[in-house]
Amino acid sequence: MKMGDVISQLLPLVLMLVFFVSLGLFVNRLVRNQKERTASTMEIERKLDHIIKLLEKQQS
Repeated sequence: MKMGDVISQLLPLVLMLVFFVSLGLFVNRLVRNQKERTASTMEIERKLDHIIKLLEKQQS
């Protein structure tokens, strides 16, 4: 086997490996960001509920 043959066989395998690793990292980052956004949204909702209760109490 010549060196060109080895490279021509390994290059697609390496590119596929890089593609799948990149795809996995991308999906992992999306999931992590979604969890952070959900936690942030819940915290904002909790604070807004508290503000609404204080305003209702103040009006009473």
